[in-house]
Amino acid sequence: MKDLITIYNENNEPKDYKVLAIIDKEYKYIIYTDIENNAIDKNLYAVKTKSLDSMNETFPISEDEWQMIEKEYQKIISA
Repeated sequence: MKDLITIYNENNEPKDYKVLAIIDKEYKYIIYTDIENNAIDKNLYAVKTKSLDSMNETFPISEDEWQMIEKEYQKIISA
């Protein structure tokens, strides 16, 4: 079974996504994609949270953080 994350849109409607990676720094950065997507480098999304236990609290991702996420994810998929 794949690891899934449920994200709620602005209308509070849930949608499940497939988790591809979690980058653990000061915050947790979860990289995810659509469930039907089989490409590891297409249709990627990310969310920033303090804890995997409290996913209700997310934070904006800065430009520097986006660069770090891209760099770390490239390391993961290149391994």
